[in-house]
Amino acid sequence: MKTNELKKGDIVAISGGYKAEIMDNKKGNIRLIKTFPPLYEEIGSIYAWEISWILSNKNGEILNEKIELTPAQEKAKKKTNSFLGSF
Repeated sequence: MKTNELKKGDIVAISGGYKAEIMDNKKGNIRLIKTFPPLYEEIGSIYAWEISWILSNKNGEILNEKIELTPAQEKAKKKTNSFLGSF
């Protein structure tokens, strides 16, 4: 599944091993998420390439699919990592 196919309410795994809920229906390099505890809930923006798996959709259907980046996101990831460091 491509990152641009993620919808509001989908549950995903992000870098760092956390679970999060997608909070927008946008496409592109930056997505809004809400992380789940173990520590606390937080809402914020992350890069699309920090999303690694979709665990379930907003209907609760278990998917467990690896997330793929679009060619434009791959290019942006390389450009961003060249001056920020690797994610």
